[in-house]
Amino acid sequence: MTQICIFLLFTTCGATVGMFCSGLLSKRCNSLNSVSDMLREMEIYIRYNRLQLSEIFRKVGNEKCFFVTEQLISSAANGKCFRQEWNNCVLGLEYLKPDDKNVLYSLGDSIGKSDTEGQVAVIEAAQSRLSACIEDAEDARRRKGKLYRTLGILIGAAAGIIAV
Repeated sequence: MTQICIFLLFTTCGATVGMFCSGLLSKRCNSLNSVSDMLREMEIYIRYNRLQLSEIFRKVGNEKCFFVTEQLISSAANGKCFRQEWNNCVLGLEYLKPDDKNVLYSLGDSIGKSDTEGQVAVIEAAQSRLSACIEDAEDARRRKGKLYRTLGILIGAAAGIIAV
């Protein structure tokens, strides 16, 4: 009876680790999709409402508060240290890969520095690059998610057999 419990314990631990690793892939997809939604909203506010960047961040930040901080809103309002604050917010997105973050860094370099059409073009370009990142993340989740779960169970079962 003890051997069965040990086997089940190891198998469950392995499955849990596999589920955790698979969940990280899902969190990357969710983060990228949320950022993409935020960019779409920003584009709409810029194109149709012609709002200032600080007003846009305030409106978007109420809905997507994981990314927009009060420091970013205030730096957008006064125009000082905006790029640095934007980069700090991007650093806070912990599940993204460096390539994903580079898309957002380049957006932070360009946003708010031109007229309405220029800003819309910058956001559209970032959305295009971000959609490629989303496709990559979705593909990785499909391919590797099941692999991580299966390997977790198998390695846990193997460790359980060895321990028994």
